[in-house]
Amino acid sequence: KATFNISAPIVESLIIVPSSIELPVGSSIHYQAIAIDSTGKEYLVSNDVDWRMMDQTIAHVDNTASNGGLVTSLSVGTSLIEIHFLGLAQTATVVVTPAILSSLTIAPANAIIIDGKTQAYTATAHFTDGSSLDVTKDSSWKSSDVNIATITTNGSALALGKDPGVTNIQANYLGLTAQTSLTVQEKQIDNI
Repeated sequence: KATFNISAPIVESLIIVPSSIELPVGSSIHYQAIAIDSTGKEYLVSNDVDWRMMDQTIAHVDNTASNGGLVTSLSVGTSLIEIHFLGLAQTATVVVTPAILSSLTIAPANAIIIDGKTQAYTATAHFTDGSSLDVTKDSSWKSSDVNIATITTNGSALALGKDPGVTNIQANYLGLTAQTSLTVQEKQIDNI
């Protein structure tokens, strides 16, 4: 009579993906935790492991069952992120860099003016840390139809309505572009 000894594969190691990353302040990324068993099979266990951020002033890691591994960068610096699962542990590096430019907006949006009148515009740069900066003077400006309206580019952004119609006012700052429509309406002449 033969006897068989069958055992289930045992988790032997853990991997954190990515193992190292640079994140600008104010941004987030989902790390993944992978368990590898004795047969080499991989299992995604991100919502099952215990996540820990060694320096919580640099970044925060979500340790909930529904969002485990979501890292949000808080301030410039370096921290280790650590996972624990079935008696095993693994670490990875989080490097938080200064905030980066994320978007550009123009105000006001969708303005309406009378021909012969002007409309001042502002351009605002938005960064990953939630901060913003008025970049009106540093942006390049243009009107998509100079027959309807022109826009000055000498440090201010002042559109002048020339003829009735709709044009797009566009600002460009460090490779980012924003635009909004400008409607120029015909001047009404009162009956004498």
